[in-house]
Amino acid sequence: MKKTRVLFVDYSQNPNQPYPQHFFAPLDIGYCFSVLERAGCEVSYLDLRIEPLKLDALIENIKRMSPDILLLKPGVSSADFILRLSYALSECIEHIYCYGPSATLCPGIFLFPNSPVKACLLNEIEHTVEELASAVRAGSAVRDIKGIAYFDEDDNAVRINSRELIQDLDSLPFPRHSIFINKKYMFRYPLKIYKRIRLAYILSSRGCPSRCIFCSVLRRSSYGEAYRARTPENVVGELEFISSLGFNTAYFLDDNFSYDKERTVRICRGILQKGLQKKISWIAQCSIASLDEDSVRIMKEAGCSTVCLGIESANEKILKALGKGIRLSDIIRVSGILKKHNLLMVAFFIIGSPSETSSDILDSIDLCRRIRPDMLQLHYFSVYPDSPISNGTTMPQMNAPYCYSASSNFSNVSEEELQMLYKHFYKSHYFSAQSIGGYFRNQFLTSLINWKEFIPFYLKGIRYILS
Repeated sequence: MKKTRVLFVDYSQNPNQPYPQHFFAPLDIGYCFSVLERAGCEVSYLDLRIEPLKLDALIENIKRMSPDILLLKPGVSSADFILRLSYALSECIEHIYCYGPSATLCPGIFLFPNSPVKACLLNEIEHTVEELASAVRAGSAVRDIKGIAYFDEDDNAVRINSRELIQDLDSLPFPRHSIFINKKYMFRYPLKIYKRIRLAYILSSRGCPSRCIFCSVLRRSSYGEAYRARTPENVVGELEFISSLGFNTAYFLDDNFSYDKERTVRICRGILQKGLQKKISWIAQCSIASLDEDSVRIMKEAGCSTVCLGIESANEKILKALGKGIRLSDIIRVSGILKKHNLLMVAFFIIGSPSETSSDILDSIDLCRRIRPDMLQLHYFSVYPDSPISNGTTMPQMNAPYCYSASSNFSNVSEEELQMLYKHFYKSHYFSAQSIGGYFRNQFLTSLINWKEFIPFYLKGIRYILS
């Protein structure tokens, strides 16, 4: 029996932005590879974020691949491109679908009368795409599948078939990490590893119970508020697996890796029992509220190199308004613990938050100087259609967090001054003597060994800051 051919196309980020970007391996595709291959499908993918193609060349490429099912992942700025691609291929490919955060939040962009897109796959798609492939193979109705949105011509409306979030994450097979080997995925967070970096990505939990007012499925690594976690044994098993493939670094894409302290400790103990700390260095996004001396100590022992923290602001009034659930003293305490245990730190800040003043932003700059992160990542406050702050506002935006949008400026700072403070924030950090000194102490050797990947990223960042 002929295998069903499934092709994924990821265009969820525009690679031509003026600012430096991270391009993470698409774990959603990796999971779907494993699920669909287990179901007997032939699966392939194109990632336009790292291997961009012009529309005509892409159309010819896809026609040559001749998929039975084409799954397209649009981003904030690529919906028009995805629709043009869909129209051009609709005569030769019957089953064209969209998936990903943009398709989940705004399916109406892709679903309308006579649209070439048959449906949008919503939220987590592993079970949905498996059922979709089965339905296409059998010639049965796609509209009956849970986890999709489709356009109902009779009622002239978009209809949604909801699907519950996956509760037992251990039931999913590991992603097909091998498809990401030797790809040009870009990850430039600071690391302490004195060899060529071979990076794998892991999602050990999904969802986040926090209710930060700016948070959106567009910016999350996974879907849903409900926190669901894989067992420590399952996570350690995947670390063993990626190590066997030759990866020596892992980035946990969890929205909050350390949310469950007991689980974090058990993962670290499992790593130590297997001796994986000698083979793999790792990075994790953690919440300040979930870190303490004991958890940081065992993370370090288990091979953690870098911790990414959402700090957002130095002003407690702003922190409370953002729904962060932390205080300034917590930020200082945790950053001190990370320094004590010689862990590198990435600090995420936001400027332009509701009611924020220029003085508040200057306080955040002072805090950044005080805690001395090894990397600063600065965002403009943005409003997304599903974020808590979007309720009651008439100006929801879908702009990238690095791009300024006047309609998202809820601060008490003028548009011109806000953009000036944005560049000043970056300059005051990266061009300071302490930041330059810290780079040569902690990152220079790693950057030198991996110069082909790191230098272009750094140069683009410098040009952006100075522009």
